[in-house]
Amino acid sequence: MRKIGKKKSFFIGNLCLIPTVIIILISESPMALLFVAAIMGANTVACGYIMPWAMLPECIDAFMLETGRRPVEIFYTFFFLGAKLVQAIYAGVVQLALSVSGYNSAECVQPETVQFTLKMLMGVVPGCVLVLSTICLYFYSIDDERAKEIQIQLKTLRNTSSPEKNLVNGSIDMDNESADCYL
Repeated sequence: MRKIGKKKSFFIGNLCLIPTVIIILISESPMALLFVAAIMGANTVACGYIMPWAMLPECIDAFMLETGRRPVEIFYTFFFLGAKLVQAIYAGVVQLALSVSGYNSAECVQPETVQFTLKMLMGVVPGCVLVLSTICLYFYSIDDERAKEIQIQLKTLRNTSSPEKNLVNGSIDMDNESADCYL
């Protein structure tokens, strides 16, 4: 991640997930191919979970540089809450889709509609989310170079501020209204 950057790592992780989604959509994939897809998917899905959390501090720093405020707890709360909300909604959608498709947990053999529904839920929906996240990532303006610039600007800002006036635990209290004059 440090060698190629967070944005490129996230992009590569998204691209590596494409074959996994395609293998899931193939109607009669051999078992060995499904195991390969599971291994690839496990490694690349982790990128989708880890990279946004790794990129969030850069967004917070950019926000601080722009506005003079650093509401870290709000960023993390909305990020976490948003993720959990989407997961909960998707779990409900899965339950609804399976019940509509005729899934019966008491039966070992399920109708073909259940298999089709599972392929849609495990292949098409994640594929669409993958495409959407890759498009959003393309327009994400903070690459490694910009993140370094932001860090330098914040360090300069901290070094040029009044040392006693706005320090809270060794950093500038940018929520203090008198700190806005240092931007």
